[in-house]
Amino acid sequence: MTNTVPFQDVLMDIVVVERVIRGELPSISNDARISLIWELCSLMIKCWSIDPRKRPTAMDCRNSIKWMPMIIPNPTQTADTAVHKSCSANLLIEMGEIHQRRNDYHNASKLFSEALDIFNTAIGGSEGQAFALRRIADFRNKYSKAATLYSESLQIHTDIGNKRGKADALWGLAEVHRLRDNNDVAAKFYSDAIQSYTEVGDREGISDALWALAEIHQTRREYSKAVARYSESLQIYTDIGDNQGRADVLRGLGEVHRLQNEYDEAVALYSEALQICFDVGSQVGRADALYGLAEVHKSRNEYSEAVAFFSKSLQIYTDIDDKQGRTDVLGGLEGVHQLQTITAKPSRYTPSPYRLVPTLVTKEAEPTL
Repeated sequence: MTNTVPFQDVLMDIVVVERVIRGELPSISNDARISLIWELCSLMIKCWSIDPRKRPTAMDCRNSIKWMPMIIPNPTQTADTAVHKSCSANLLIEMGEIHQRRNDYHNASKLFSEALDIFNTAIGGSEGQAFALRRIADFRNKYSKAATLYSESLQIHTDIGNKRGKADALWGLAEVHRLRDNNDVAAKFYSDAIQSYTEVGDREGISDALWALAEIHQTRREYSKAVARYSESLQIYTDIGDNQGRADVLRGLGEVHRLQNEYDEAVALYSEALQICFDVGSQVGRADALYGLAEVHKSRNEYSEAVAFFSKSLQIYTDIDDKQGRTDVLGGLEGVHQLQTITAKPSRYTPSPYRLVPTLVTKEAEPTL
């Protein structure tokens, strides 16, 4: 899979085995070629554990790898120009998926657009065009434009009889409506997507849609329904080895418990989600989990702990240029300051440093749980 990386200087496999046994391990996270797939780095590190009991089984490795973005590299020589172009476009899409998982949305969108240009000008092929269109729609700030792209993708996949592509387009339309708070319409699209995913046996797609329906129930404060959907989704993600999906569900369950003032349960779930997100390299997932933990501490009037978690979350949101995340965290910090002001009962009002000078929140070490 990785050829000689990260043991480029080794010519014999036995030497690699000897180095692993002695613990002479390279820093694979610093390798520019492999660090893009942090999930693979994390899996390799687990396989190198000195304790055999901590190493993943062959089935665990297979389940972890199968949902990572992957494709056969472009052939070095081919007489068929169309085949070469098709490989190039598909490779661009997979590279875009890698950058998207790393929250590098600028490069991901650029790669998806390049793939779409190849499909449009050199290959044709409605299926490839529809897939690229759907991916580009993920990065549109204007929901109406995204909805147009998803609708175009849905029509193409419906015309060519591609049920998987149709399900993905339905998912995209559902996401657009959910983000616009059109939850009734979104729920209908998610349900249709589940039906299409079920027909093609796509368990990951089913689980994604179940998670989204749980998010809608949570927004509506239908907590028992949310827990039921989250639990269904979590079971599937666990079965197929999708750790990022597991983390998203655990965070959602943590949110449900927090909103019901069940703080011990919420902390346990957020903490598990945080560890998984660290293992797979999900920056936005880490920031979300840290934000949830901060909210728990704020609700418990544990203000110093809340500020520590909010500050770390803010730094990550800033690093990945997540403006909405920054806004949410600054609002949380402002809330902590107001609560502290009320508790202290000062002689005069003290303005919040987080609202006036947000840059005062500096990067610090990961707070302990």
